[in-house]
Amino acid sequence: MYAWYLNLSVMYDKQRRIESKSCFLPTHIQAGLEKYVYTADSVFNDYRFSYLRNAYGCNKDGKHWYLVVVMMELEEVHLVDSAPRANNNEFRAKIVRHMMNFLYDLFRRLYFELGTTKDLPNICGFQVISPYGVPTQENKFDGGMWVCLWMRFLDNLARYDVGPCGDVDRMRLALDLVGGPQNAKLEKVNRHAHEHSTAWKNMILKDMAVMRGDAYF
Repeated sequence: MYAWYLNLSVMYDKQRRIESKSCFLPTHIQAGLEKYVYTADSVFNDYRFSYLRNAYGCNKDGKHWYLVVVMMELEEVHLVDSAPRANNNEFRAKIVRHMMNFLYDLFRRLYFELGTTKDLPNICGFQVISPYGVPTQENKFDGGMWVCLWMRFLDNLARYDVGPCGDVDRMRLALDLVGGPQNAKLEKVNRHAHEHSTAWKNMILKDMAVMRGDAYF
């Protein structure tokens, strides 16, 4: 879901002729390499550090989701959490450190395969911080929605206070995911929606005809 949402954001940016400089780590780098979808050259060309501004990773702690943003230009790692807890912050920061070490090793291997180590930043040495101004969720189930909102707007707003998160945001997310061009079943969804709409319209017309005493065929 997070990958879909960020891909939609990238698509909207392209429609507005804005060059997106973000990627979703699990789908675009880790999963691609493990499944041999990408070669080292293609990954390097698509996500070279001079091009990449933000890299997103969604981490899960129990049933709660929080966002990790690798800020390549600032050389910082932002741990963005809508439900921070004092007893979990240190643990989550440790998990983020493990993720950064993995990412550094991954790109070091890519650079080695390309025969160069020039301009390879020390990602695992980036400072991990919890940015100010991060809103907190008012319930136990909005963590994923906050992650989606941050991924959607961070490139344009460059801040995290994008709330409040409400039913309108949930509906917009649902419509984006269902009606977006990346939905493989979009044609089927549209067909069923049209059939349902036509049946509902015919039922209303029939009821109106019965109320007027007209014959309805």
